[in-house]
Amino acid sequence: MRQLIEKILPTDDRKRKWTAVGLTVVVSGLLTLWGIYGIGQYGIALFILTPLFIGAGSTILYGLKKEIQNVKLG
Repeated sequence: MRQLIEKILPTDDRKRKWTAVGLTVVVSGLLTLWGIYGIGQYGIALFILTPLFIGAGSTILYGLKKEIQNVKLG
């Protein structure tokens, strides 16, 4: 699965950022529709899990295969 995701994401930072955001928007939209029409109720999936996925999903997809830089403060 990780290899498939790495193939989808471009190496250019700007394109990678927008691809990560776009994929997250599509998946979160589908989760929202599933929560409303599939499950049929407004609850934890809609108000807690979907916003959590929006924040974590785009961050994880953008930061995948990137090194953490050591920053000195002060």
